[in-house]
Amino acid sequence: MQAGLQILEYPDVSYKELREAMMAGMRVINLQVGLSLECEQPLLRICMIDAKLRAVHQVFDSNPKVPMWLGKEASSEVYQTSWLIAVDTEPEYIQQWVLLMQEVDQVKITEYAYQ
Repeated sequence: MQAGLQILEYPDVSYKELREAMMAGMRVINLQVGLSLECEQPLLRICMIDAKLRAVHQVFDSNPKVPMWLGKEASSEVYQTSWLIAVDTEPEYIQQWVLLMQEVDQVKITEYAYQ
C-alpha cells in the first residue's frame, strides 16, 4: 500500500487510519459476504453480521454502508456486502466464524499489506 493510497470501495477510509492499524500490529482485511438467495430477511442478517463484527473488531467501513439500511427495504445489493476491518487474528479464523452464521453462503477475504 503506497502513501496516500485509498481503497476504491471505501473512499471514506483514510490512508492514515489504515496505516495506524497496521502499525499497531493489526491486519487489514476486506471481508466479502454473500448470503444465500433463500435468506428471507437479508437486511436483518447483514445488520446482525455488522453488529457482531463491530463488537469484536475495528470496522472501518462497509460497502454498501450497512447503518444506512436500517429501517429500509432490502434490495438485491444486500446479498453481497463487504467490510473493511482490522483484526488481530488470522483472517481464516474470521472467514470460518462468518461461515458458521446462518444463511451465509460465501465468504471471501483479501488482506492488505502495508509497505
